[in-house]
Amino acid sequence: MKLWMQASCPMGISARGASAFALALLLVLIASPSLRAGTSEGKEAEMDLPADYTAETEAWQSKREESIRSRDGWLSIAGFAWLDPGETTIGSGSEPRLPLPDESLPPIAATLTVTRTDSLAYTLRAEVDGVVTVDERTLKAGESIPLSPDASGSATRFTLGRVTAWVLERGGNPALRLKDPESPLFEQLQGLEFFPIDPGWVIDAKFDRFAEPIQMEVPSVLGYMDTTSCYGEVVFEHEGERYALWPMSDSADDQELFLVFSDGTSGPETYGGGRFLVATVEDDDTVRLDFNRAYNPPCAYNPFTTCPLPPKQNELEFPIEAGEKVPRMTEPARH
Repeated sequence: MKLWMQASCPMGISARGASAFALALLLVLIASPSLRAGTSEGKEAEMDLPADYTAETEAWQSKREESIRSRDGWLSIAGFAWLDPGETTIGSGSEPRLPLPDESLPPIAATLTVTRTDSLAYTLRAEVDGVVTVDERTLKAGESIPLSPDASGSATRFTLGRVTAWVLERGGNPALRLKDPESPLFEQLQGLEFFPIDPGWVIDAKFDRFAEPIQMEVPSVLGYMDTTSCYGEVVFEHEGERYALWPMSDSADDQELFLVFSDGTSGPETYGGGRFLVATVEDDDTVRLDFNRAYNPPCAYNPFTTCPLPPKQNELEFPIEAGEKVPRMTEPARH
């Protein structure tokens, strides 16, 4: 608010006196450090941010859009289907149980078999020569090969035409994910949107470690609930109030914290399923939360992806008007 424009002159001061009074008041306000702290430059200095903080954040925004638009990025995910025990035929057209977007493929190109005993097992069988490739080896008709799911740490990927596929396990249930470098989502994404960069949304916090890890329930867009170990909470203040976010991390010694949160902008201005933020724990357990780098989960762009939702501990009521907003798309991603 420009106080000097709204200040009224004391009664009885002449026009010349009024001008002098306004000028003097303006000079006092310009010189006031407390008022300058409201500007971006003042906030950068107060937070000990690099002089080129804005330029660095703009570069991060550009790289993020490049990553999203990569032909191997999240927009290339072109299918997700749950797998039932038994055989699932894969090919083009309407004949197979799992149709692929590549119409150059034969109607039945391969068969994927799911066996559930003490654990899940997967086998892929080629139904035609020269179409199915696994680890750069093209299978002959009738040839079978076992598949490892992503839960093993290294999923076996196979290709059929231009489509790449692999097995996932989500909530203990198997599914098949597809990637297509010619997915129509590349055309549907018109661009990423961000709030104006505001150094005031860079907040210094503290990582308060729990005496023992706590099992945190994390919901998913697919409706199932995951659990993960939480080793502490990130505590910070906003407008005089204390808040805490529970991060996901691989171990108690992990210095990189992954946060899934929602806030007062979730839904109308930002993705309704929350946003992600990565923060680093320093040796003294301080954490800097840079909400200007809060970003969307892939579900904001692609209905074939699976994403965690904010745990109840991370549902903030106040609006965080920083970071990534709802993307501009010709058709919204709907799960």
